[in-house]
Amino acid sequence: WADGGCPGIWHGGNGTAFLPRLRSVYFITIVNFSAYTAKPCTVCTACLFWKADIMQNHHVVVVGGGFGGLQVVHGLKGAPVRFTLIDRRNHHLFQPLLYQVATTALATSEIAWPIRRLYRDRAEVTTLLAEVGGIDRENRSVILKSGEAVPFDTLVLATGARHAYFGNDAWEKHAPGLKTLEDATTIRRRLLLAFERAE
Repeated sequence: WADGGCPGIWHGGNGTAFLPRLRSVYFITIVNFSAYTAKPCTVCTACLFWKADIMQNHHVVVVGGGFGGLQVVHGLKGAPVRFTLIDRRNHHLFQPLLYQVATTALATSEIAWPIRRLYRDRAEVTTLLAEVGGIDRENRSVILKSGEAVPFDTLVLATGARHAYFGNDAWEKHAPGLKTLEDATTIRRRLLLAFERAE
């Protein structure tokens, strides 16, 4: 690493650190997170960044309650850090089954679960229902649209994606996206009304 010192405190099974220098990292990109396990670093156990008295107050802010955000919090269970998980919705959505909601095969409650319920047994995890308006890198804070600032030591952006029409937004009326529960219920309503009109 360019700044020297410990290469990281948590390592994957192949010895590759995926959370380097927690106190100096702003953004983390997690690829195939499930391949990693939370294990104490066996390379640098003497490093100050690993000692519990330093790390117990380390604050990891995760923006996004989708697959990526939840996997970060789940994968670091047992790490000597505390988490704040911020999402603009209060539920985690299993997007691969949205099409079944749109076609009336499943109810919305069968593919969405309250985020707070998922972490009800994790005292170190705080969940916030809020929308992020910006990031103050100088002061290491996430700025919410309400005006509140949430300080962080490590920030994980896992905000997901949405559909795009590549400058042809008029297409949305005829080819709606399918990323949210609202998208699914809108399509379901249109399908059912089409059958009603046909009958």
